[in-house]
Amino acid sequence: MISPPLPLPASSSDSSRIKLDRLTDRLSPGSLGGSKTWEFDATPHFANLESLPSPPLPIIPGLTFVKEVGRGGMGAVYQACQESLDRQVAVKLLHGGSLAGAEERLRFRLEAEVAARIRHPNIVQVYEAGSYQGRDYLVMEWVEGGTLQQWQAGRPIDPRLAAQLVASVAMGIQAAHSLGVLHRDLKPANVLLCETTPSTTTTALDSNPHHVSGSGLRASSPPLTPFAVKVSDFGMAKRLHDPGITQTGYVVGTPHYMAPEQARGDAQVGTAADIYSLGAILYELMTGKTPFQGSAHVVLHQVIREEPPSPLKWEPGLPRDLVSICLKAMAKEAGARYASAAELAADLQRYLGHRPVIARPISLLQRGVRWARRRPAVAGLVALLLLTFLGSFLGMSLLYLRAEERREQAEQSQAQLERKEQASRALNKIFLRDFFNQASPNKLQGKQLSFVEAITRIAQDFEAESVTMGLAQFPELMASTRLQLGSTLMRQGKYELAAKMLEKAYAWYQENRAVGDEERNHCLNDLLHLFLEQGQLQRVEPLMRERVAWTISRYGPYEHPTIAAKSNLSGVLYELGRTDEAIELTKDMLEGLRASRKPNDPEALHTFSNYVFLTFKAGHHAEAERLGRACLAEMDTHLKPTHPYRMLVMNNLASALRSQKRAAEAKPLLEEVMKLSLQVNGPAHSETLAYQGNYAGLLRDLHEVDAAEKQLTDAWLIAKEKRVKHPVVLKILDGLASLAGERGKLETARVYAEELVQATQSQLDAKHQMQAQARATLGQVMFKQQHYAQACTMLEQALELSIPHGHALKDIRRTAARDLAACYEAVANPAAAQAVRAKWK
Repeated sequence: MISPPLPLPASSSDSSRIKLDRLTDRLSPGSLGGSKTWEFDATPHFANLESLPSPPLPIIPGLTFVKEVGRGGMGAVYQACQESLDRQVAVKLLHGGSLAGAEERLRFRLEAEVAARIRHPNIVQVYEAGSYQGRDYLVMEWVEGGTLQQWQAGRPIDPRLAAQLVASVAMGIQAAHSLGVLHRDLKPANVLLCETTPSTTTTALDSNPHHVSGSGLRASSPPLTPFAVKVSDFGMAKRLHDPGITQTGYVVGTPHYMAPEQARGDAQVGTAADIYSLGAILYELMTGKTPFQGSAHVVLHQVIREEPPSPLKWEPGLPRDLVSICLKAMAKEAGARYASAAELAADLQRYLGHRPVIARPISLLQRGVRWARRRPAVAGLVALLLLTFLGSFLGMSLLYLRAEERREQAEQSQAQLERKEQASRALNKIFLRDFFNQASPNKLQGKQLSFVEAITRIAQDFEAESVTMGLAQFPELMASTRLQLGSTLMRQGKYELAAKMLEKAYAWYQENRAVGDEERNHCLNDLLHLFLEQGQLQRVEPLMRERVAWTISRYGPYEHPTIAAKSNLSGVLYELGRTDEAIELTKDMLEGLRASRKPNDPEALHTFSNYVFLTFKAGHHAEAERLGRACLAEMDTHLKPTHPYRMLVMNNLASALRSQKRAAEAKPLLEEVMKLSLQVNGPAHSETLAYQGNYAGLLRDLHEVDAAEKQLTDAWLIAKEKRVKHPVVLKILDGLASLAGERGKLETARVYAEELVQATQSQLDAKHQMQAQARATLGQVMFKQQHYAQACTMLEQALELSIPHGHALKDIRRTAARDLAACYEAVANPAAAQAVRAKWK
C-alpha cells in the first residue's frame, strides 16, 4: 500500500520510503447489501467525549501536583508545589515511565544535566532531577506568563520590542553556549514569559504588542519590555564536540526554525544553528509569519535550498538595519552568521541605541552568489534573466558558461552569437516585460494578481512563444527553464501544467544527462511526487526503477538509500496488482539485509514486516500467520513493546487470523495493539484511530454490530473534537456510512456519506483514491434509497476516478459497476446496464 506522495528531497541522495506495513487495508471496500470486511485501526471503548475521565495526577513524594499544563513529544509538564520550600514549581515527567526506551531516558537525563548547569536570568532554572517508581522527572522554575508564541498570537509586534526580546533570549543562549551546550530547538513555543517588576510605566503582561502599520510609521523610542523571557525545554540539547545520541542523517528540531545544516542532518552542527533559530524567531516577531510556509517536508526542502523572503515583503515599513540583522543571523552558510549569540545581542543593542550595526543588507550580487552555490545547474539561467534585463551580452556568456567550456576549443561563429542574442531578447520579453505587464490596470480591472496566476501565465507564454522566439535552438536552456517552472507550479498545486513542463524537461535530461546528474535527479523527484499525487502508478514504476538502479550503483545493493528505493518500488508493484513481483523483491532485500547486517537491525525487521504484509495480500493467509508469528518473536527480542513496527506486525497477524475465520483469536491481539497505541500515541493519533477502525471490523466479524458501531462513532467523535486531518478519519466515516446502510438506517447513512464526499473534496487532492471510494459509498446509499438518477451520477464518477489507481481499487470498481448496472435496470434501460457490465467486467 502506498503512503502519501514522496516529499521533495533535499538532495539527490535523499529517499522516501513507502511503508507497506501500514495497517493492512484499513478498509476493504464492499457493498451495502453484503458482508463488508474492515481493516484499518482501533482504540479502547469510549462512551462519548464528555464521559472521558481526566487522567489522574502523578504522585511523587515531596511534590503536590496541581494540574497538567502542557504535553510534548518527550514528556508532560505539570504545575506543582514543592512542599519542603513551599514554592510553585514546574515538573516535567518522561512519557512511558519505566517502559520508556533507553534513548528517551538518556535524552531526558541529558536535558536535566545540561539545563541544571546553566545559571542565567533568561534560562529556566532546573532545581532537581530524579526518578520515582521508574519514571524520570525534572523539577524546574515555575514561569507564570505562558509562551512567547501564545502572547504574539501570530501577529507582528513592534520591531524595537522584537529586538529587545531576541537580544534577551540571545544572552541566555550565549550562557548555554559558553558552557558547551547547544539548544537545537529554539522557537517561540520554548520561550516562556514572566512578569517583571514595575518601574516607571504601567506596561503589563497583557499590553498590546502589535503595531499599527496603516501609515507605515512606527514609534522611534524603545518600548519597555513588558516581561522577562526565559528559554526552556533543553530536551533536544547536546554538548558541543560530543556526538550525543543523534545519528548522522537524522533531523532534530522544528523545521520552521531549523538551520540548513540541521535540516540536512549534518554530523557537525555548532552554535551557528542556534543563531539561525534566533534569527527565525526575530523574523516571526517582526512579520507574524515564519520564514518558510507549508508542511514539514516542504519547509525542510526550502530551508536547505532557498533563501527566506525578506521580512520587508510582509512588512514594508520595517527598519532596514533590523532586517539586515535578521537576515545575517539566518544566512544559509553557518560561517556567514554572527560568530556568537553575544555578538547578535550586541548588534541588536546597537540598533536599539540608534548606533551603526555590523550587519549590512545583502546585495543583489551576494544573494545571487549564494543562490548559485545551492543551485549551480540553473544559476546560468538566473544570471541570464538578470543581465539580459540590463541588455548585456555578458549575461548570455554566464548562462552558457558550462556549454562554452565544453566547446572552448571550437570557434564561435557570428551566427551563434546572433542566436544567443535572439534567445536573450525572447527571455527578456517573456520573463520581464510580459510579467510586469500583467500588473497593468487595464488587465487587472480592479482585481489582485496572485503569484499562482502570474507564474501560470508566464509558463503558458513560455510554451507558446518558445518556438516562435527561437528558443528551441537552445534545448538545455529550455529544459532548465521548464524544470524550474514545473517545480514551482507543482508546489502551487497546478499539476496539469506542471506535468507538461516536467515531462518535456525530463525527456531532454534522459537523452543528454547521465543517471545521477543533479538536474536530472531533481526532475525525476518532482515527477515521482507529481505522479504519486495523481495516482498514476504506471508512470511511477519506470522512474522508480531508474532510482533503484542509481542507488545500487552509488551505495550498493543493501545500504539505506537503496533499501528505501526498493521498498518504494515494491509498494508501487503491489498497488499495481503485481504482488508476486513485490514479494520477490522484498524477499531479496530481506535475505541481503540478514546476510550483511546484525539480526536486530531495524531495517531488516522493517523489511520482514513488509514481507509478512505482502504474503497476506497475496492470499497466503496460513503462511502469513506463520511468518507474522516469527517476525513478532524477533521484534519481542530486539524491540520494546511499544515500537510501531511491533504494533503493525501484530495488526497484520490479526488480519491473517481473521481471513482464516479465526476472529476470536485475533481479538486479544488487536486489543493489545489498541492499548499500546493509546499509551504511546494518544486517542487522536492517526494510527490509534486506524487500529480502532480495524477493531470495529473484527467486532463486525463476530456479529457484535452494536459494539462495532460504537467503536467507529467514538473514533469519529475524537477525530472531530481534535480536528484530525488524515485519510484514515475519512475511512472511519466511510465505515459508519456503510454500517448504517447495512442496518437499514438509510437516512443516517446518507448524512454520513454526503459529509464524506464533502470532506474528501475539501481535504484531499482531486486524484486521491478516497475521492472514488466516497462517491461509491454515497452512490450505494442513493441506490438503496431508489434515487437512481443521483446514484448513477455518483457511481459513474467513482468508476472514472478509480481508473488511475489500478489494482488498489479493484473492489471499488467491481461493486460500483454492479450497482450502476442495477440502477440502469431499475429505470428500464437494459442496454445501458449491459454496456456497463461489458466496460467494467
